[in-house]
Amino acid sequence: MSGLAEIYAHENYRTYVSTVLDSDHYGRGTRLKLAKFLDCQPSFISQVLSGRNELSLEHAHKMNLFFNHSNEESQYFINMVLLAKAGTFELQKFLREQLRNLRESQMQIHKVIESRELHRDDLLYYYSNWLCISAHMLVTIPHFRDPAALKEKLGANETEFAETVNFLTRTGLIKARDGRFEVGEAHVHLKKTSPYAQSASVMTRLKVLDRLKLSDPRAMNFTANFTISKKAYDALRKTILDFVVQLDEHIKSEQPEEFCTLVLDLIEH
Repeated sequence: MSGLAEIYAHENYRTYVSTVLDSDHYGRGTRLKLAKFLDCQPSFISQVLSGRNELSLEHAHKMNLFFNHSNEESQYFINMVLLAKAGTFELQKFLREQLRNLRESQMQIHKVIESRELHRDDLLYYYSNWLCISAHMLVTIPHFRDPAALKEKLGANETEFAETVNFLTRTGLIKARDGRFEVGEAHVHLKKTSPYAQSASVMTRLKVLDRLKLSDPRAMNFTANFTISKKAYDALRKTILDFVVQLDEHIKSEQPEEFCTLVLDLIEH
């Protein structure tokens, strides 16, 4: 899974558990296996997921083991269960803040959780080739998993399209199956300190400027220079970090239909 783990897209443990149990990773009979692992009746699992019952902390701990959560994910899951059981607004507010902090600690703006790291030469090629970036992103949208639709959207000629597809499949960023493309197991990983970060950032901004020339009414552009107090600056920075976390949740919430670029900078001179 690219980006943050699925668990960080949720604050309600029921929606998270339902999403995981219904995912392709788990087959039929998983709820029975979970009930057996928790030493409870299958009906209890149904009652919990429907909101008619709550998990105990002991059950939550066992679920962490069942889903093979990392230490950080386990802590997040326990906090979701505590939030569901919290009886006062003050406690709920505290636990939501804890969840937000845990999400933020897992999310660096340039961090992508990876199962396979690209070689530095492949990273350089990827981040210097907008066609590769576009194709990689578009394949996350079901319509563009069809090669003909992807090629038309990219506006690439036969040679460019072949070179792009060959690179993405060779590196594992996408894979071909039954005449269609799908996202591969490999993920790009570009830290803020990476020597490629600046060139990737500049290229993205140049592409945004090109799009702005088209006067797209749905596009948004805002640039401002201003003075501000240090306290207000810190508050603004926190607001932007919160927005980035929310953005990740929006990205994961529904089936993707559009390929977008967001450029966001806050600089203290």
